Amino acid sequence: MDGQFGPEQPANADIQSLIDNVHNEVVTQIGHQTHMYNAIVFRVQNLLGGTNWVIKVQIGEGNHDYLHLMIHQTVGVPVPIPPELTGLQQGHTAHDPLVPF
Repeated sequence: MDGQFGPEQPANADIQSLIDNVHNEVVTQIGHQTHMYNAIVFRVQNLLGGTNWVIKVQIGEGNHDYLHLMIHQTVGVPVPIPPELTGLQQGHTAHDPLVPF
């Protein structure tokens, strides 16, 4: 499915590690520490030279305590480049669709 985002998939340890890599930037953008920080589901887009993810992250126990993160990882370069947070949406619920933005 090159160029398109795939279907929602349950998050796994690799996706949790990916969001852990951008945690400090997430905290900076939302302006506070999170009660929790758990990847729930994700969608992936494979491109030539990189991968994009949109990931639903639970940050608390309230109804609107979910973030949607867009993360880009460059691949195929001699020196590894850390994942980059390219977008963040706040105020989502557990049932909101995971739509790339």
